[in-house]
Amino acid sequence: MAKPKIQVYDTLARALVPFKPKKRGEVSIYICGLTPYDHSHLGHARTYVAFDIIKRFLITQGYRLFTVQNVTDIDDKIISRAKQAGAIPLELASYFDILSRDDLTTLNCLPADVYPKVSGHIKEIDALIQSLLDKGYAYQTSTGIYYDTSKDAEYGKLSKQNKDDLTKSRLEPDETKRSQADFALWKFTVDEYYTFDSSFGKGRPGWHIECSAMAMKYLKTPIDIHAGALDLVFPHHENEIAQSEPLCGAFVKYWFHTGFLTVNGEKMAKSLGNFITIRDALKKFEPNVLRLFFSQTHYRSPLDYSEAAIDSNKAAYERICTAYTRILEAFSQLKPAAKPTGSFQRKIKALEKQFVSFMSNDFDAPNALTVLFTLITEANKHLDSNETEGLAEALYLFRKLLFVFGLSIPSASGAKTQGGGADAERFNSSIDLLMELRDKARAAKDYATSDQIRAKLGELGIEVQDTEGKSIWHPKQG
Repeated sequence: MAKPKIQVYDTLARALVPFKPKKRGEVSIYICGLTPYDHSHLGHARTYVAFDIIKRFLITQGYRLFTVQNVTDIDDKIISRAKQAGAIPLELASYFDILSRDDLTTLNCLPADVYPKVSGHIKEIDALIQSLLDKGYAYQTSTGIYYDTSKDAEYGKLSKQNKDDLTKSRLEPDETKRSQADFALWKFTVDEYYTFDSSFGKGRPGWHIECSAMAMKYLKTPIDIHAGALDLVFPHHENEIAQSEPLCGAFVKYWFHTGFLTVNGEKMAKSLGNFITIRDALKKFEPNVLRLFFSQTHYRSPLDYSEAAIDSNKAAYERICTAYTRILEAFSQLKPAAKPTGSFQRKIKALEKQFVSFMSNDFDAPNALTVLFTLITEANKHLDSNETEGLAEALYLFRKLLFVFGLSIPSASGAKTQGGGADAERFNSSIDLLMELRDKARAAKDYATSDQIRAKLGELGIEVQDTEGKSIWHPKQG
């Protein structure tokens, strides 16, 4: 089946545009990660669950993804928090990074392929800054090295601001800079725990240069998707463009940004003190219920937090679990039948087409989610009429939708699997075993065996995506 024509909203273009990755069948993704100085909160979860759903849909459409998600472990907020706690900044950052990744794993977010840390890429940052100096895009003062925004005629193109507005909005006044719109590439410091050697002297990198350096190390430019929350448009992503394009030409094909999670209409943020940590939320709400809550609003739109709004998704999740278990049990009792030709199969095919159409329109998860509940209604009506033909197609589509939304179903043992239930758990375990054997064959460079297992998985309706050191599986596109 040919891939659908996907339309995405590009922040730079301020419009829906056709999605055409630079390499057919492959998508490179850079997601701006956390600055780990505290526990991650639900605002972070909203962003990463939104991008997780986008990634999952692209996987079901046959794309091979490679995702980089950085860790900003060098930052003034980390220094401040470390001083308060009497801790070493890098150790504090490492601690909260581990907890944050664990939170996102609990929320069933697929891992990135690489999680590069700023502290491990000082050489790459040094080299990038030197290149900007050599090309005349940067200059050095007594306080640091700065990007010269006057050299960039298009500066402000992502945030749609003019240079006068940008100069007024700068938050880092420094009399040594040529213009207050110029931003730091390297800061000269003498902090005992947070000072790094460079070609220019001891100090630490500015915030923006890190992402350019790590993105260019792990991904070929232009990167297909560069993603983050809306508040990163300016100054962070604006400055990434400015400092990257003089060195690599086109830096990014598509810019994706999520809307804010708000509390009473105000952005959820640690600085405002109105945040709820993921860990605290998970004490009250199941991960699947939180994912359903996030999925009901388009990823670019603001979403207002309330416990009542999240609570309302509990019944929806129970309905999903009940319906899936009913379909699976009916399917497991079926005897071989003739090839299905009835109207129910046509309804399932139409629903699948509708789901793909919604998701292909800038990843419209709220409307796509309605397809899941329509499927439940149709399947229940079918079973209520004692009809069983076409349950394989219904079960397949159900599993596909569960995968895209990252939802898991409790099995008879209480464990959770995507598309769960006792029979599905056995099926999943069998697939996992085959995947483990294939990973071992790949590690041993036994590619003949690896290919044979992949072919067998294909016969079982399973698509395999290889990542570094391990592979993941998902239902094939119908």
